[in-house]
Formats: sequence, C-alpha cells, structure tokens
Amino acid sequence: MLTLEPAIHMTAPAVLPVEDGPYRVEGFNENGASLFSLSFSLTETEYGSGGDFYFALPFEAGAADELTRIQLLGPEGEIELGGAVPSPDLAVVTNRQTGRIQSIIREWDETLLPISPEVDVLVTDGVSTRRIIGGME
Repeated sequence: MLTLEPAIHMTAPAVLPVEDGPYRVEGFNENGASLFSLSFSLTETEYGSGGDFYFALPFEAGAADELTRIQLLGPEGEIELGGAVPSPDLAVVTNRQTGRIQSIIREWDETLLPISPEVDVLVTDGVSTRRIIGGME
C-alpha cells in the first residue's frame, strides 16, 4: 500500500534521488502542468517489509506557490495529495534562529498557536504551506 506524507515548503538543503526506479513522484500546477517529476527506488526500512523516501526539492522563490497537486505512482498503484483530496493539516515547529525542527504535529488545530516569538510554525494542507511566526500569520 502506498502512503504519501504531506509536503512542506521550507528552507533545507536539496536531497534528490540517487538513481531511477519503479516509483515516480510528480507535482502539478492548477492547469495540470508538471512542475517536477522524479523517478526513484524506495530505501528499505529496518522494521519489517517495505521502504520509504524523502526528498527536498529546490524551488525558486514563489514557484512552490504554484503547486496544487502531488502524485505518487508505483507498482502498488497511485495516490495523490491536493486537488479534490482533503488532507488534515500538519504543522512543523522550528526554532527561528537555528531553523531546527522542534516538533511535528499531525492534525494541527488552529487554536494551538505558538506561545513563543522564538518559533516559526509551518502548516501544510498536504501541498500548500503557510507560515505562522510567533503566533501571528
């Protein structure tokens, strides 16, 4: 069974696939045009069967705002985020000075605003990300 975790737009070093494989992740804009397409193999996990992947894609400023849908295709089928597929919000809390991730919160509740001006919160609906700085959007 395929699982696609939410995408988060954040500053990070690029991490791209090392080699092509039977899986493909692709991002589209609202007109259906492809913004990126990556072929890859899964990295086997040490806990049971299956594998996972993580990529950090380089985007020019503003280009990530065009992303409206992400699709994962593999031998098991396909799954997508965005478009007509609702996804619960996920939040990533980072230290404003270091950029280090302090917490990842699934099913983010808007009433849980940061209590410190020293943190940023990146909230994603699976495809689009908005930034909350110290409790203010």
